[in-house]
Amino acid sequence: MKFRNAQSLFLLMLLTLQSGCSLIKTNQEIKEIDSAVTITGKIQNAKKPDTPIVIGLFKKGKEKARVKEQGKKNKYTLLQSTVVYGNSAFEFLTEEDSYYVAAFADINQDFILQKNESAGWYGKPSALKVISGKQIPPIQITLKPPAEVSIDMPSIYDANYQQLITLKNNKTLGRILKITDPSLSHSVGQLGLWHPLEFVKQQKHGVFFLQDYDPKKIPIIFFHGIGGSGADLKSLIASVDTNKFQPWVLQYPSGLRLDLIASHSSGEINKLRSKYHFDQYVVIAHSMGGLLARSIIERQLSQKREVDIPLFISISTPWNGHKAATWGIEGAPVVIPVWFDIAPGSPYLKRLQQQIAKTPVKHHLLFSYKGNLSLINSENNDGTVTLSSELLPVVQSHAEEVYGFDVDHVGILEHQEMLDKVNQRLSEIVF
Repeated sequence: MKFRNAQSLFLLMLLTLQSGCSLIKTNQEIKEIDSAVTITGKIQNAKKPDTPIVIGLFKKGKEKARVKEQGKKNKYTLLQSTVVYGNSAFEFLTEEDSYYVAAFADINQDFILQKNESAGWYGKPSALKVISGKQIPPIQITLKPPAEVSIDMPSIYDANYQQLITLKNNKTLGRILKITDPSLSHSVGQLGLWHPLEFVKQQKHGVFFLQDYDPKKIPIIFFHGIGGSGADLKSLIASVDTNKFQPWVLQYPSGLRLDLIASHSSGEINKLRSKYHFDQYVVIAHSMGGLLARSIIERQLSQKREVDIPLFISISTPWNGHKAATWGIEGAPVVIPVWFDIAPGSPYLKRLQQQIAKTPVKHHLLFSYKGNLSLINSENNDGTVTLSSELLPVVQSHAEEVYGFDVDHVGILEHQEMLDKVNQRLSEIVF
């Protein structure tokens, strides 16, 4: 979380929503989000757990990318894509319309369907009719062997289809930016909180590299907090030994529901794993980013393809949420979706706490405690998050280390003792 204390967060919440233009725009976006529907499903017949499965969401249209199926005049356009391993679940968030879903096993990991790779549509293909407010039951896609695919869907291997399904030209996949780039600025972080759909439309989300990929270096994926951006982590990133590690920033629209962000972000990490063939990375997260990161770690570890996360460092994370989110839900004229997840006692937090108990990782819990008491926040705090939330017992009990710093919630990101602690833990990783 980005704000100095609970009172300033609450006041900023009200001041922002009192702005007429901002209120109208936020309200319009919330209505769009509320009307969206999630398409979920699993892949059947994914025989090799280490083979990435590329899944695409299509609709019939007149856009440039097209393919004819079975000699008919049906034309399909790729709208979204993701990558999973084995029979892991996938999901797409979309608006009211009719859609088609296809998948293939990317054996050579080039993101292009080859004639020796199994593939399949949902149905024959069959349309999924999405109606706002009505959830679609999970679907299943069965991958057919190449011989069957060539008979049932003869055009699926042609050049047009390969161009359609390929992710090779995805411009946001591992895009290289400087930490000072405007796309990682504080104003972009605020856009992601108050206007998350606009944030997505401007392509400010994704995993951004800060240098060319180097297979000899271990990636570190950094997560910012609510209303934050990559720029918030500038000092932390600058302190890392780039001779051994390569820092990446996972920037996300922090106003959206955390499960949705986690699903999409895990898919993006899988795309990078498939493209660069790495199976080890470190996770470092500040504030609410820790709640998101832990959910992504759970998704990554639950896949059949092995992944090694030798170190997870959370910094000032509100493991039991924040009361200001409850105040916003109960009193604000417009409710930002993520507030439902970070309100104390939310289903998201309860499920996350259960996951922490069941799936331990090498977690180092760093916390800040230089706060103040007020009428709004009468508990011990770090100026933003209460210590009782930072030090939730179930999280402490499964952490390798719990270490506190006499600094506030935002200041910890530039605190030299904290930076030294992070790099001490990084130095212990065996290459």
